Order: sequence, then C-alpha cells, then structure tokens
Amino acid sequence: MLDVLAAVLGLIILSPLLAAIAAAIKLQDGGPVFYSQSRVGRNFRPFRLHKFRSMVPHAGRVGPLLTAPADRRLTPLGQLLRRYKFD
Repeated sequence: MLDVLAAVLGLIILSPLLAAIAAAIKLQDGGPVFYSQSRVGRNFRPFRLHKFRSMVPHAGRVGPLLTAPADRRLTPLGQLLRRYKFD
C-alpha cells in the first residue's frame, strides 16, 4: 500500500513537469508524445514499456535498431531528455 501511495504522490508532484515535457514533444514535430515497446521481465513475463519519445517518429524504419550516443535520429529535445534521464 505504501508503494502505491508513494507512486501516486510522486505523479501528483511531477505532473506539471511531465505535462510540460509532453507539450514540448508535441510542439516540436507534431508526432506522438509516447514511445511504447514490449519487453520481457522477471520470469520471462512480457510487459509494456511507455516512455517519452526522444527520436524522430518512426525511427525504427529510418536507421539501425541500436542507438549510438550521437545518433542523428535523436531530436534536440530528446537529447536533453536522455541526458537528464527524463525519457
């Protein structure tokens, strides 16, 4: 119960920052705000990961699947988000 309470409180406190990041991503190029991907977790259970988008839309179709530090597909805002771990 404490975990849920802490998570809700954290979301409430951080919601203005998260809303500002979402608006900045949308204004930057009009693409989707979030990136979603299926991953495999503990005991090989699949789960869905949601992150703020830090690359150009449809980046998987444009270049390699792995990202280098100076990848051209990163947006300027995306570089900032990754540097400060807000993605």
